Amino acid sequence: METEKKLTHENLIVPYERDTFSEQLREVGISNDTIESMLEIEANDSAKEYHMWLHDDIRKDETELRTGERFLQFSGIYITDGKSVLLESDPLIPWKGYGMGGLLSVANEPIENALNEISEETPLEISSDRLHLLGETQNSSESPKVPGVMSHRDGYMFLYFVDSLEGITETHDGSDGQKHDLIVIPIEDVLDHDKVDRNFKVSVRDYELINSERVCELLSKYNQ
Repeated sequence: METEKKLTHENLIVPYERDTFSEQLREVGISNDTIESMLEIEANDSAKEYHMWLHDDIRKDETELRTGERFLQFSGIYITDGKSVLLESDPLIPWKGYGMGGLLSVANEPIENALNEISEETPLEISSDRLHLLGETQNSSESPKVPGVMSHRDGYMFLYFVDSLEGITETHDGSDGQKHDLIVIPIEDVLDHDKVDRNFKVSVRDYELINSERVCELLSKYNQ
């Protein structure tokens, strides 16, 4: 049954008080079985982190729970000058490796999200004229953060070209209040670099971005 109610940072409590938390999830269509599964996780269980991640996703407007399902948007951004690629390590999950993009606000358009991401995490001056959508995907599967609930993910891959990546510092104090670790890697080294996130490598491979000639062809096309 459809509902207009929505979980927000203001109404989703932490720590999770049982009755209020249950009612909040129930109001957006989450089943009693799922709620019980979430509440049964012991405090010392590593799966408990999913609760905090879910709250953080909702706080940042990166997850929407409605009609009993989860909706989110993510992107990959390939920032290049035709020779090298600029990547960032998420300060909250550094073990993922270097990439660019990630889980983004479901309230914004994909292009707005991508430009915000570049602006927040790098020292680059952003311009919408330099951002180009390479492709998009849609897929669904059961959510690890909300057991038994389907998670619908809209994904977008962007190319963002710059004149030069020379002089980029290794750390950047982002406009999001976080310190971001940055790395500039030659295009031909991205797939073999042990610090690059494996999901980012998949996108690079899928869109043939490891090929410098392919990237230069795209850049020349967009420069026309």
